[in-house]
Amino acid sequence: MSMLYDDKQHIDAAKSSEGIRYQFGYDGTGSPNALNVQGGKNCAVSAGKTYYIREKMSGNYLTVKDGGTGNETPVVLQEFSGSTSQKWKLVQNNNGQYQLVPQHAQNMCLDLKAASDTDQAVIQVAVKNQTDAQSWQIHPMENNAYHISCKATKNKKGMTNGKQYRERPSGTELYAS
Repeated sequence: MSMLYDDKQHIDAAKSSEGIRYQFGYDGTGSPNALNVQGGKNCAVSAGKTYYIREKMSGNYLTVKDGGTGNETPVVLQEFSGSTSQKWKLVQNNNGQYQLVPQHAQNMCLDLKAASDTDQAVIQVAVKNQTDAQSWQIHPMENNAYHISCKATKNKKGMTNGKQYRERPSGTELYAS
């Protein structure tokens, strides 16, 4: 990790070997009071790591509803809680795409119900079955965001916040947990 210091020898900024940039702020007494973390344009997600996935438009996080562990439990956007039902491990498939595995139910993965390509199709967790409905592509976008699309839709449709996404695309942010 490389670091830059201000004139009072406080860490002003740092950059990890994975391209994640940190910027720090301090109050008048020199105590840290702010932290800004950015993934950077060249920061790629990594297979085998766990992430919190935040939808940028709403600011809410991809969450297995009520921490459910049953087959076909819906996935919703909720405020950050830090629970394991909001942590997702990226498991790379043979085709370079990913399964997203919730860390509270590791026998399940993110699934596009019935491999539907209709608008407002249900996204859920389901028992792993290696189908295209459970294969997700992560596309880097501008402004430190990603678009996550499903192979079952030929990667044309993905997780969005409905109509607002089509009017003003914002993508999702992945935060290492």
